[in-house]
Amino acid sequence: MNKLIKILNNKRVYFAILAVLLGIFFARLIHLDSDLPSFGVALYAPVDEGTYSIMALNKYIYGEVNVKNQELNSFTYPTHRINVLGNALSYLSLNIFGRNYAGLRMPSVVWAFLTLLLALFILNKLLQGYAYKRPVILLSAVIFTTSFAYLMVSRVVEPSVVRMFCAVLLFALYVSGIKPFLKFFLMGALLSVSLYFVYVTNIFFLLPCALMLFVDLYETKRVLNSLMFILGAVSVAVLGEHYYKTVWGLSYLQNAIDSVSAFASTAGYESTTKIGHLYKNFRYFFSNNGFMFNMPLFFMSLYLLPPLVFGIFKKRDINALVLSAFIIGLLFQTIYSQDYILRKGIIIFPHFLILTMLSLKYFNSFLESMWGSELNNAGISFEFNRKIFRISKENLKIPFARAYFAFFAFTGLVALIFCSNRLFFTSSNARIDFSIYDKLGYIVFQAAPVICTIAYGYFKVFNNKISPASFKKFLFECMILIFACGFLFNVLLSFEYIFFKPSFKNKESMIKLGKYVGNDYVLGEWAYAHALYNDIMPVENTYEKLTQYLIEKPGAKILLYSNYSIDPVLIETLLSKHFVFKEEYKIDKSYTTYGEMRPFALYSVIRFKEYYYKLFPRKDRLYYPCRSINNTSLFMDIAL
Repeated sequence: MNKLIKILNNKRVYFAILAVLLGIFFARLIHLDSDLPSFGVALYAPVDEGTYSIMALNKYIYGEVNVKNQELNSFTYPTHRINVLGNALSYLSLNIFGRNYAGLRMPSVVWAFLTLLLALFILNKLLQGYAYKRPVILLSAVIFTTSFAYLMVSRVVEPSVVRMFCAVLLFALYVSGIKPFLKFFLMGALLSVSLYFVYVTNIFFLLPCALMLFVDLYETKRVLNSLMFILGAVSVAVLGEHYYKTVWGLSYLQNAIDSVSAFASTAGYESTTKIGHLYKNFRYFFSNNGFMFNMPLFFMSLYLLPPLVFGIFKKRDINALVLSAFIIGLLFQTIYSQDYILRKGIIIFPHFLILTMLSLKYFNSFLESMWGSELNNAGISFEFNRKIFRISKENLKIPFARAYFAFFAFTGLVALIFCSNRLFFTSSNARIDFSIYDKLGYIVFQAAPVICTIAYGYFKVFNNKISPASFKKFLFECMILIFACGFLFNVLLSFEYIFFKPSFKNKESMIKLGKYVGNDYVLGEWAYAHALYNDIMPVENTYEKLTQYLIEKPGAKILLYSNYSIDPVLIETLLSKHFVFKEEYKIDKSYTTYGEMRPFALYSVIRFKEYYYKLFPRKDRLYYPCRSINNTSLFMDIAL
């Protein structure tokens, strides 16, 4: 092991391996136009990609972000107006690569790569003077490059990757060597950018920002940096207000309230103080993609949590405290209102990984402080004094060793239960979307190493069967086993869902849709998710407006789920005007949600009387458009 560490510390070897890893990162460009995994696996939906890109697609297709002068006026929902930063890069990418998945998804690859570079920069800063800095940075690069959760967020259009970039950039600015007054100005500006131009629920950024300002004020006794931070934040806020007033005709605050209100009214995501909901949100936070698909890393972070706390409070590592504030801030925000944290929790994955690696720096010092023994090596050496493991009344350090192990084992098992919930126990049927091989792989490569490590550790610690040399070997072997298993599981998932036998059903269906529709209008927000590889003209608006368009313009078509549900407002509006849906064209999909196929169809409307007399000559029955009990038909037979 020492020889390997020495080789990795060699400057030429280090930079060569790092360059190879950064090159491997771009393997995610392979099959960039392929279908996403079924929803229950990674929780990304292809229909969401269109709605998150509405501003970019409007600008590319119509020439304006807020379409006002077209034959069919567009209305963009408040939640779709915020991610200006992501849509700006998407618009640029569409102009470079065209109206296809490369044009739509390439920005996510760019955001993720920039985040990786920033994370490595932060590690290089925080691990200065640490003997194993380069091997730890390389290990972090391997985890970033091979993580299935990180792979998915970098291949799909979703604001989380931009939020993650902003969160990492904010901390990178804090630890950079930029002059303080400029640094705090840029940090304040970035805070406002993340709120005004990325995502409204980035409100948790306020906790680490407040902590950074407090620490600076405490250490320097000067308010200049705080004033520069406020100036930067206000400057961008003024630009933000100008944007919302000019483009959307309302203030940012009103748009933010509308966005949060719309989200909070969704069942399961509403803000709450009920104990049951608070616990559920807490559990969801610790079973998000970043933790679930990296269970071995999560497991090791729990083991290294006491040394991290030691580093923060005994070594006064403010940087570690600020990093922790990002995670704690999102945790408290999630407990109150979980904004689909299972998917969006990936935004603090870099902070979590950096903290885990930083904990290694304090491991030796922590043991020396607790046991008072002289350890042989600095860094991640695990040599112990033999007395630590001698079970006797005279050795008062044994209770602490056992308590430490008990904490490690208990939190590890709880984390394992949380993270495996979606594969085996969840009531939402997400487990249906995982294959039997996924579940078997999770058991073998995620659960088994954790359980075996806890069981073997219990045997060693409580039965005094170990010497300092063998304990050192045991710890290194466990770490290698855990990280190797996590690496294999993530690589297998990546090959299963991305690189091996990819499906291109979405791409093919959009090409066929274009041939059927031509360059005609297609109504509904889901039209934007089908606006690639064709010339259709997507239009988003309220259901009331869309219904009016359908009635007033014969031949107008709306894109809806064909076997799932239609908004009740749309149905009631149609019924009140004596119209029903008529299916024009069905779009087949290979994508499943919780085991259920949800294809789309183009609908036009027809007068209820015409439809009724055409299909049913008898006059004793009516057919109302509505959702049936088994979600398979839009029409329910109701006897008069």
